Amino acid sequence: MKTNFKYDRLAEDIKEVLTKTINEEIDGCEYLSITHVTLTKDLGDAKVYFQLLDEADIEYVLEELKHNQQILKASIADNIKIRKIPNLIFKYDDTLDNYNRIDSILKDEF
Repeated sequence: MKTNFKYDRLAEDIKEVLTKTINEEIDGCEYLSITHVTLTKDLGDAKVYFQLLDEADIEYVLEELKHNQQILKASIADNIKIRKIPNLIFKYDDTLDNYNRIDSILKDEF
């Protein structure tokens, strides 16, 4: 699969801006870590995957991120020169949870 470095670089820039803005301006998201950002080809949507230190706060953090989406989009507009600011779609990244679950199953088997 061919990768497009423009999209990868832009996704990484968005990740850095969002990480800084979330840590500085949004309350209740101190233990949030953005793992990666994926962009659609038309730059209309950006899926932002995150992990938390405490999984019990997932719903609260999702609501805070959705509630403060305009602040986050304004921060992207101020820090990155792009014509269209993508809609931010926040998703919990459960890859580490899946890894731990599979690891425990394998340990039980052997």
